[in-house]
Order: sequence, then structure tokens, then C-alpha cells
Amino acid sequence: MEEDLYVIQNLHGLIRPHLPCDQSRILAVKYSKFGTDDYGLRILKVLVELVNTTTGEDWILEALAKVLPRHCPDLVKARFAREIGVHTSIQNTIDLFLREKGDKADFFACSFGGRLNLNGNKEIDNNAVLVLEDCEASVCGSSIYTLMDTKIGFNLETTQAILKSLAKFHTSTIALKLQNPEEFNTKILSNLPQIDEQQRFSIEIIENVRESWSTFCHGNLQIKNILIRNAEIKFINFQECQYNSPLTDVLYFLFSSVQLEVLHQHLDNLIELYFTNFHLFLRQFNNDNNSNFSRHSFNQELKTTASKYQLFYKTLNVELGKEFDKLINK
Repeated sequence: MEEDLYVIQNLHGLIRPHLPCDQSRILAVKYSKFGTDDYGLRILKVLVELVNTTTGEDWILEALAKVLPRHCPDLVKARFAREIGVHTSIQNTIDLFLREKGDKADFFACSFGGRLNLNGNKEIDNNAVLVLEDCEASVCGSSIYTLMDTKIGFNLETTQAILKSLAKFHTSTIALKLQNPEEFNTKILSNLPQIDEQQRFSIEIIENVRESWSTFCHGNLQIKNILIRNAEIKFINFQECQYNSPLTDVLYFLFSSVQLEVLHQHLDNLIELYFTNFHLFLRQFNNDNNSNFSRHSFNQELKTTASKYQLFYKTLNVELGKEFDKLINK
């Protein structure tokens, strides 16, 4: 099959269980090229024409389908399998957990299904696909999500909104881990690569502090992986997700994606904002004792993470070396 004639096999069966309306019937599917992502995956625009079998009303679902290129290295396949696991297992688990708490996992793009292959086993092949909502398409006339220009960076207001969503993102998994370790291990941890033993934090840091803070992390939280619509935030492209300290996401986001002037003037306040919202969400999602997440413990985690990655972060932004040193010396 030629690349420009790519058609996803059994797309109807894949997305039908995930349609927002149970009474919808698929009439037709149209494909168009969109491009590739930073990891080499092909992205197709998918227009699904549907009809509500109760009302007779036609409607259009705009989605993006990620698929493997015909020839790709094993690393690309492994990362894609990881992302599929996020949207077919982790996302559903977190959303169900938060809905029990009166909230929802609104930091994810809506998923319309994903698979590794057509056989139902755990081996990824060229029939792997992930179908997500097209957040950058207008839906029913509503405003769309947008990507910020990487040359500009996030301003103070948007940075604050992202940190609040990031605190919610991190605490949802920590609360689930505390309340239901078995479900956490089965549905979340099993889909995440853990950091290598050689990369573990300094032996001077108490081990249980590190484990208590460890959570589901994006792993590559930079400007091109964050969609914004006013104060609403969605995180995308989870190919490098991992089980790690949430401060790895926080620091990478701040030092890679926020305007220099904002960091020079507000770095301490932004970190304080994250910690405050972390505690607010943790109390909302977990009513038990949260003593492991004191300000002292947070400062330890911040210092440890900053120390471990200081050369990398300073390379990202050499102009912020002094501010970064302050984090290490907290």
C-alpha cells in the first residue's frame, strides 16, 4: 500500500466504543495527511461522519490518528507503545479515580481508542494506532486549543495556569497510589518505565522521601507538548513518560518553556504556586495523612532534583544559572 493511500484497518471497531454519543453510527471516514511528530510517527487527520440514530442529526468528529511509518527503529516503536499505554490504560484509570472525587482528568486530550496490533497481544507492529481528539480544531464553534510559539515562551499568567494543571496531574497519581496500590501497580506503573538504578538520587537523600514523591511524569514537558485555551491546559505527546519525581517535570517546564523575564522575577513564587496547588489537590483527592509531603520534604525533593540535573538545566538556559543555583541551595 502506498504511503499516500494509508487507511487504518478496522478503525470503526476501534473508535466506536469511545464515541461521545452511544446512539451514534459511523457513516464515513475521510483521511488527510497532517505530518509527523518529533518522534517520527505519522499523523493523519481523520474526519468521521456520524449520525445520531435517535435524532437523525449528522455530526462530524475531528480527530488525529498516530501511526508508525513503514520502516522505523525499535526505539520509536517502544515510545509509541508507551504513549498508547498512557491513553488506553493510565488516562482511563486516572479519570475514573478523579470522577469519584468529583473532578476529571481534563489535562489529557480525549482518546478515541488505541491498539498495538490487530491480534490483541503485547507486540507492537505496523497496525498500531492511537486516535485522539484534534484539540486544535474548532468544535461546535468553541474556541480551539493552541500551541505557543517556541520562540516566545509562556508569560506569567499562562505559566501559572500550567503549573496548577501540572500539580493536579501529579497528585492524581500519587493519591491513587496511596489509596489503591494494587490498581496503581497494575494499570499505571506497569505502563511506565522506571528510572535506571544508576540514575537514582544521591544516597544522602532518604529513600522513602523519593518514593513517596514519585509519580506519573510527562518526561518531556516543554512548550511544544502543551496546548492552551485561556486557562485550560492539555498535555500531549507522552512518548517519554516515566515514573519519577514530579519536580523533573516542573523544572524542565520552567527552564525550557517560560519567558526569561518571568523566571528572573517570579521563579520562587512559581515554585511556591506549584507546591500550594499540589497540597490543595492532594487534600482533595486523598483525605488520609499527607505528612510525607511537607514543605521540608518538598524542599528536599526540589534540591535533589535540581542537583541531579543541574548541568542539563543550565545548558537549556545558561542565563538562569544563578537562579538555578538558588534552588540547589534552598
